Amino acid sequence: MSRRSAKDSAECMPTLFPLHLQMPPGDIERYGPAAVRAGERPSGHEALVLDAAVRKLLPEVTRWLRRNGGSTRGVAKDLIEAAKSASGLDAARELERGCRWTCGPGLVELLDRLVGEARSVHRELVAVWVRVYGIRPALSPGDRVRFQAVENGEAVSAEGEVTGVDALQASYRVRRLAAVHAGGGADADPGEPGEGEVVLGCELVEAA
Repeated sequence: MSRRSAKDSAECMPTLFPLHLQMPPGDIERYGPAAVRAGERPSGHEALVLDAAVRKLLPEVTRWLRRNGGSTRGVAKDLIEAAKSASGLDAARELERGCRWTCGPGLVELLDRLVGEARSVHRELVAVWVRVYGIRPALSPGDRVRFQAVENGEAVSAEGEVTGVDALQASYRVRRLAAVHAGGGADADPGEPGEGEVVLGCELVEAA
């Protein structure tokens, strides 16, 4: 692809490492260059992301537990794992299964906010990473692309069409068109607009 990758942008820069875990969420912007690693998109499971989300919701979760007779011992540690979930309901199931919590509807709502906060902080951190390393998506809506996908547990090379570009996150929204299997066969599945779309970092996509 004819785009400037994070790795290429960082070749003349020193390797940077994350700051300690106590960075306030507002300081992600201020300390962005030191909070991201050269050549590597920040993960939604970065300790910095999870810690920021937990610190914001911890007081409300603690109050809920006390009102409902729950233990507050080790709450922050448990919430760090819960913040990795896809939704508040998934987080509640994880806490009930792995940490023996008893989760009511009010707590599920708080956990939904926890997961949402983690996503928000992650987006902010990715935006800093994009600016620090000057990453610019080179493709446009309508361009055909290839990317790696998983189908029935098998890694396949998939083909798709770019339907949207998020410059702030250096990502594409891609509608999958076909999967090319190891044997060379392709499963065509155009679908309807918006159907089967995925969001992929630009480093995971190449022009077809």
